[in-house]
Amino acid sequence: MPIQTTYGFAYDKAQKGQTTASNADRNISAYSSAAISFGIGVAYDGAGRDESPRVKVPTATTDVLIGITCKVFKQATGADNDFLSVVTSSTQGARYEIGEPITVRTLGEIWVYAEVAVNPSLPVFWRCVTNSALLAGDFRTDADTNRAIAVPNARWKSVNTAAGLALLELF
Repeated sequence: MPIQTTYGFAYDKAQKGQTTASNADRNISAYSSAAISFGIGVAYDGAGRDESPRVKVPTATTDVLIGITCKVFKQATGADNDFLSVVTSSTQGARYEIGEPITVRTLGEIWVYAEVAVNPSLPVFWRCVTNSALLAGDFRTDADTNRAIAVPNARWKSVNTAAGLALLELF
């Protein structure tokens, strides 16, 4: 019997919301009244349940960043759910649904979407107001005409020459 030696797929270098270490003490649990994608910065939105905060996608530059949503492998949901499928891709419902516990990274490294080229010498800004195709909760290196706020306790850990996934450290 022949042995398979090649495979028709390759894993991504990283995915939005992927952490570099499983330091559970650097994460908190939260809840939301709206669906929230993996790998975006979230703001405090009041008391949640079970002593966990409620979080939201930012809507104004007065919002306060509490962390970044972590990518998790979770069971698929919906009418076609066979209870064996796992959500694994960034396009297949890769988000937390309403009422699901949300894992939020508050310290440490996590992969995020950088709207522009980044490197460790540049400042980190968090987009709070959607601007055309640029979505609230993502990150960049400037205020984008008062649509993003500085995150002084964050730094870029990777180099990108254009928009794309970038490693960000919260400290």
